[in-house]
Amino acid sequence: MTRDQATRDSANTSDSRQPDLHEAETIAPSDPNATVYDSTRAGEGSVSNAPGYDTSRFRMVRPHARGGLGEVFLAIDCELNREVALKEIQVRHADEPVNRARFLLEAEVTGRLEHPGIVPVYGLGHYPDGRPYYAMRFIRGESLKSAIGRFHANKGTDRGRGERELELRRLLGQFLEVCNPIAYAHSRGILHRDIKPENVMLGPFGEVLVVDWGLARQVGQADRDDNRQPVVSSTPIGTGFTLDGSLLGTPQFMSPEQAQGKLADLGPASDIYSLGATLYCLLTGRSPFEGSDLATILARVVTGEFPAPRRLVRSIPKGLEAICLKAMNLRPEHRYATARALADDVERWMADEPVSARRDSLPTTVVRWLRHRPMFLPWIAIFAIIDFAVVVDSPTVQALLGQQVAVLKLSLKNLLLITVCFVQIQTLIGAAFGALVGLFRGGVMPAVERGAGRGFLIGFVLVAIFAAIGGVLLLSTLWLGFR
Repeated sequence: MTRDQATRDSANTSDSRQPDLHEAETIAPSDPNATVYDSTRAGEGSVSNAPGYDTSRFRMVRPHARGGLGEVFLAIDCELNREVALKEIQVRHADEPVNRARFLLEAEVTGRLEHPGIVPVYGLGHYPDGRPYYAMRFIRGESLKSAIGRFHANKGTDRGRGERELELRRLLGQFLEVCNPIAYAHSRGILHRDIKPENVMLGPFGEVLVVDWGLARQVGQADRDDNRQPVVSSTPIGTGFTLDGSLLGTPQFMSPEQAQGKLADLGPASDIYSLGATLYCLLTGRSPFEGSDLATILARVVTGEFPAPRRLVRSIPKGLEAICLKAMNLRPEHRYATARALADDVERWMADEPVSARRDSLPTTVVRWLRHRPMFLPWIAIFAIIDFAVVVDSPTVQALLGQQVAVLKLSLKNLLLITVCFVQIQTLIGAAFGALVGLFRGGVMPAVERGAGRGFLIGFVLVAIFAAIGGVLLLSTLWLGFR
């Protein structure tokens, strides 16, 4: 049976229980291990060949993607009646021991990583001709690269600043969901070695999945071709191209040590650099290193020659820029110790807390402290009013004022001082009561802040009530006097 006949037979045997599938779902050949349908990239490339064999459990539906080593097909799991992605080694590589071992290692490594952010492997098998394949979850969605591109493409629209801030935080939340599976893989001694926005898929219901573990390796375990030197080429390359050979990874997102071809010496710090490059792309809308010449890009990666994020987009917060630059530090020991530490710093920025990558200036620290403790703002306002009243009451100021104006100012000042002191006393009483409650219930400072806020509110309300009563009495006296 020919490959084309196998495809036609598979399509003709579809029954009414088959899930609803879209037409001709394909993605670019530069995404060799894709297991997710990206509607924004459909039609960029095509896979012309169908699989040579059907399995007893999985029925092929159509080609989905092809890479340098393997190809992926959309298939139906006949036992559970569900869609799956079936990946097999290409026929032209099937008889090469090194490539077959790499394919099997990919299936084994991916199958060992059981995490919600990693595509699960359902099974491993072999066709009658001995070619291996494995089945994994098939997800419809879009890549993080597509979401980033859409975010930056809409920059010049009429959307408000709050809406863009919300979208940025949504992307940052998705970035955090990338750090978690990478941290988990590192805890299992596995390196991804090809982290980039194209290899992060976003499902329609909030799923964030790190895909394409074809270059993954155990820490300290060398590839069979690790001792070869990097290939230097002037061939134009795309921004998402994954090199396969003596130089493994994507040049625009690989670490300097990876670009030098020191694959046996790679550790978690290399993946953390790629996470930082992914964050760079999220913030700026472009990769850190751009160009069409491979040799030039690799030279820039090795020397760390890339523009700082705020040079490209001035509105990028300084804290996020510092996080990105620390993750992309030229020296591995100066990067974040773990992927989780990188995620923690991003979470601290999102919570408006100081980040470890940057020391805040004194004004920034004061402003942040006040933002987190708004109940202290009334106290500051009260003392500012008192200081103003004292200045107004000074001999120099009084000499500059006319006699009648000075008397009026003095009366208003006295009334204002009485009001301020009364509110301040109520605020201090509330703070003291809050501190007493906090001693017994725990959390003294939050209790003090709550007590101070309530005391200020009570004092302000009482002053308003007294002022209203006084005003009514005054108006009543005036009215009776006129009668």
